[in-house]
Amino acid sequence: MKWSKRVREMSDPRPVPISDEVATPTFLERVHRYSIDSPTAHSRRYETSGQDVEIQGEWNERRFRGTATRYLVSTEFGAKVRVPFQGTAASIILPMDFESPSPYGDIGGALRCRIDGKGYRDIDLSRGREVLIACNLDRGGHELEVECLSDGRTASGIEAIRGWDLEPATVRGKIDGGALLTDVRANVLGPVQFSRSIRSGRTGAFSLLLPVPGEYRIDLQALGWDPHRLTVKVARGGQQIDLPSFQMRAVPPQPVSSRTVRPDESFILVCFAHSNIWGQESAEWLERRIPWINAQAPHVVLDSNEVNPQYVAGALSELQCPWLTCTGNHSMTAFEAAVPEAMRNLMIGPARVITVGKDASWDSILAQFKETDHLRIACSYEPFAPPELLARHRVKLLFYGHSLEQGCHWERDGTTYLRKVDANTFYRVEIDPPHDFSAPIRVQRFVANREI
Repeated sequence: MKWSKRVREMSDPRPVPISDEVATPTFLERVHRYSIDSPTAHSRRYETSGQDVEIQGEWNERRFRGTATRYLVSTEFGAKVRVPFQGTAASIILPMDFESPSPYGDIGGALRCRIDGKGYRDIDLSRGREVLIACNLDRGGHELEVECLSDGRTASGIEAIRGWDLEPATVRGKIDGGALLTDVRANVLGPVQFSRSIRSGRTGAFSLLLPVPGEYRIDLQALGWDPHRLTVKVARGGQQIDLPSFQMRAVPPQPVSSRTVRPDESFILVCFAHSNIWGQESAEWLERRIPWINAQAPHVVLDSNEVNPQYVAGALSELQCPWLTCTGNHSMTAFEAAVPEAMRNLMIGPARVITVGKDASWDSILAQFKETDHLRIACSYEPFAPPELLARHRVKLLFYGHSLEQGCHWERDGTTYLRKVDANTFYRVEIDPPHDFSAPIRVQRFVANREI
């Protein structure tokens, strides 16, 4: 059973008025109950944005969209962060990072550190998300100083510090899963149980600190990839265990068979856009929406302006209808290759649904509509198709995920334009009979907030 499905209870998204609000309020003020970064009973996490942290030089706070994960970055050589902590060992958690283009920039600049003002040591950034930087310390309070050694182009990043009341063992390795694999959730069962993000999206390296000796089962999960299981035996504190590299197999997105559209029923769509599905934690948020989406009994689901289609495919694996997706301003470079043609251009009953990505030509895409297509729907990144072109092709609905042109819901020359309001919004769209350009259309907006 998937870890995320053990904690699936959640109320349905709530209906809200349709407005021209353009914010994307997906940041959380604190780590939520489904956090991918659960601590252990043997460590204490020190946030780099906490009140006791002293910052010298220029450090800027960033956050991963769709999560509560904050981190600091700097490109200033010599900029420092000082963090007081309690314990006999300390580790540093490095920010998630993956290949550009990404909304987060490149994070790979060098760091060094020292404890209680004694002797700098370089931090090995090649080991994964968490690196043990000190052990065998005297019990009590200490101060960790981390210094940025950036070259001015690539940012150095710090997510958090953890102080430990013992010396944990370190498990290291490398996970390959293709260009779209970013973070991986490790569900750890054994003498202690916890769940963490362990993989660097840029290097593929992973690291995991295990607090006490014993046998551990580590279940690795990335939605869109087959799960993988590791078994590790820790003999003593401070042990370093290097595992052979292995691969998690990406599961190709599978088009779902459509159901019949009766002449007397409404054609139903669920639409969402720019929901920031860049990795595992945000994909789990989308996966928890599936019961609500299926309850709407849509004929098709549209996802516009997305980041990573492989995690979306994993999150939507239990969807009971076809779905289509298109690229946007933060889409990863391997996006197009990962999406089958059947999930870009779909004929379903009286409707043809097509996608128009970031760099697509409107003329060539709209030319895919055929004379026999009575109901024409487009899922696009931008709304900027020439109005006369849409009118000529008699496009009934244009759902888009970027650039507020006139509003989030408007009509021109018979075409209904519908834009995502924020990354937590889902639309239920009903197009009544007759299933053609003259059909009445109704739109409801629902919001499913990121869990706290």
